[in-house]
Amino acid sequence: MDGWIYPFIFGMDLPQVVATVFHRPEAAMALAPKDQSVDTLVELYRQNAAMARVAWNPYLYDPRLKRRLARIGAPTLLAWGEHDRLAPLVCAEAWRKEIPGARLVTFAHSGHVPHLEEPAAVASAVVEFCEGVPA
Repeated sequence: MDGWIYPFIFGMDLPQVVATVFHRPEAAMALAPKDQSVDTLVELYRQNAAMARVAWNPYLYDPRLKRRLARIGAPTLLAWGEHDRLAPLVCAEAWRKEIPGARLVTFAHSGHVPHLEEPAAVASAVVEFCEGVPA
């Protein structure tokens, strides 16, 4: 999006993925498996394989996305972490410009997953946004 090339997370080890996705690495614990059983590891493998199938080619990006964003007719809130290293603010600004009437709210203490790093702030932003949307 606007010249940004997404980092290749499929080639990263877990600490690199966490550092890319999270601003506050301790928030990653919310996604950590509760155990290391074979069943859990198989499920994680299946999830990652599904993500790779969906996001591999083109890599985490649909070249037609930018022109399709203008078709969005629903009220749109973009909740973006200010420290997002996967899709930084340049992407958020591009989306905001293309989606008619979109509102961008950024979160100062978040990376790519503000809903996990600042859940109360994101929930508050969503409630405020929804209260302002005509019924």
